[in-house]
Amino acid sequence: RAGATFVERLTAIPGVKQMAIGQGAAKPVIRGLAFNRVVVADQDIKQEGQQWGADHGLEIDPFEVEQTEIIKGPASLTYGSDAIGGVIRILPAPIPGVNQLKASGQVLYRSVNESFSQSVSITGRKQKWHFRARVSNSEFGDYKIPANKFYYNNWWLPIYNQKLKNTAGKEQSLSLQIGTIGAHSQILFSYSLFHNKTGFFAGAHGIPTVSSMDDDGDSRNIDLPYQQVTHHKLLMRYLKIYEHALLTVNTGLQYNLREEHSSPHSHGLQPLPEGTLELEMKLATIQNTIKYTIHPGSDNEFTVGTDFSYQDNQRGGYYFLLPAFNKTSGALFATFQHHTSNKATISMGIRGDLADYAIKSYADPYIYLIIADSAKAEQYAKRSMGVDRLFTDLSWSFGVSKPFSKDWMFRANISRSFRLPSAIELASNGIHHGSFRHELGNKDLPTEKSYQADFSVEYSKPSLQWSISPFISYHPDFIFLNPSGEWSYLPDAGQIWNYTAEEAIRSGLEWQLKWTIKERVTLDFTGDYVYSYSLTSHYPIPLTPPLASSLTAQTDILNHYWLSKPISFSATLNATSAQNKVARNELKTPGYLTVDARISTEIKIGSANKSSLNVYLSITNLLNNKYHNHLSYYRFLELPEPARNFQIGIEIKYH
Repeated sequence: RAGATFVERLTAIPGVKQMAIGQGAAKPVIRGLAFNRVVVADQDIKQEGQQWGADHGLEIDPFEVEQTEIIKGPASLTYGSDAIGGVIRILPAPIPGVNQLKASGQVLYRSVNESFSQSVSITGRKQKWHFRARVSNSEFGDYKIPANKFYYNNWWLPIYNQKLKNTAGKEQSLSLQIGTIGAHSQILFSYSLFHNKTGFFAGAHGIPTVSSMDDDGDSRNIDLPYQQVTHHKLLMRYLKIYEHALLTVNTGLQYNLREEHSSPHSHGLQPLPEGTLELEMKLATIQNTIKYTIHPGSDNEFTVGTDFSYQDNQRGGYYFLLPAFNKTSGALFATFQHHTSNKATISMGIRGDLADYAIKSYADPYIYLIIADSAKAEQYAKRSMGVDRLFTDLSWSFGVSKPFSKDWMFRANISRSFRLPSAIELASNGIHHGSFRHELGNKDLPTEKSYQADFSVEYSKPSLQWSISPFISYHPDFIFLNPSGEWSYLPDAGQIWNYTAEEAIRSGLEWQLKWTIKERVTLDFTGDYVYSYSLTSHYPIPLTPPLASSLTAQTDILNHYWLSKPISFSATLNATSAQNKVARNELKTPGYLTVDARISTEIKIGSANKSSLNVYLSITNLLNNKYHNHLSYYRFLELPEPARNFQIGIEIKYH
């Protein structure tokens, strides 16, 4: 699936959704879980930024990703904390053949925000040495929605020209790789730089006014408020092959700088702070994973390994939300896999983790100037009391897979997994403008645990493939934000929302059916459903996606000798049911239907067939329907999803 972001391209997979923030960023959602419950791993190193934030996306160039693997369900055994919901693995790009050189150039246009994206890459190999480089750039304007007004705090405010003002942005990225291949070893060094600057829609940051909605005549400028994120990532991957064993070492260094800029006067602080830097978060992360896999025979595989990571997060800006902290964690794990004589595979594993949080205390000097009540001012001035806690936990898994015939496959897995509470959950205390509330952490939160059972049944014939994958999980202490009923004394803050842990259950399933009617005509029917419920408060868990399905018909409409691939046409009907099972203070969302279409082909260039031209045209929301995504960052404001969008992509390849 084509998309503006890396996450959007994964949403065709059942069970995978996105929490979109306009048209420039998105968070992955797997089986209704997101943020610090889903790991994105690049070469098995966790992508580390401010994952807890709903108002920015992943620091990953969508053009750079060539191969991915999705693990739905708990994967704490391999990836530790934060993998309680699933893992999105970004796999290394294929290494070219000896003395081979490849190059490509891509151009992408999207009508909904008049974006232009370009990316150029080159990769090659000379005997043992190989390299890869890519540069990408994207600039986009305010994006269109099929609406002329939006809702905020019992008021309807105008939207001019059906464009969300100040949602324009720009994004640049650079990636470099160099590696060597020996007879019994491989080593790969990778570096990437990602930078994004995007405006905040006035209704999504602070309090909007009619005047702030006035058309400024420029749909591509980035005005206050805005955010910018810069992410540096250096990875090293080493493989050593022995006669019956494999040693893998992955090391990562990451530095994430996130800034939010806004006019100081919009927060009512006196005296006015200098500059516009509202929030600054600087996160440095060191990670190392070592795995040693033994293959004593063709029927058995045994792996032992260790993980280590260290994080240092510093804060700045005239506003406070999250204190500075250090986090040190380590783990030992072991897995075993056995192939039986009747073609069944049995797998099991265990992992122990230890982590230490050192969260610094913080006193806000501005509080005494804006809260007249001295007792309340004293209470609110202590924004962070400091936290020093040591967490330990254990995860395990047992699974079996067995083919019952050449057409049928059955898989089952039971597991216990965990997630450490994040620093934002333990120690936040301030207005999170991106979420429209005062968020208050809880330093006594426990480790979040999950007991889950997964099953899948698959049937495969050349003309028909189908699968169904149900799951059920029990959480003794599911952590989420809960409205307190108490109003904050901070200016423009609204209600205080507390991080709390409650007993909960979750269940659901995904399904997929692919039917080849004729040689060139296929139907693909996919869908997913998630149910989540708090056994403590007797309310559904917030941000649970509704039942959704899609039906895609695809056919080849033309084949010719000058085409490397036939012209392919597809049309997709997306159906999403209403979400009426909502948490307290969460909006219900009506159901909707949308239609997408796509046509694509690959054209040969030159007689030697060393070059080709890929071209595609896709249309999303073809009927320009007005609808709401229950997981949308803008759902609170009654802002609908983007309007009809034409996307044109062109890629030239030399190989």
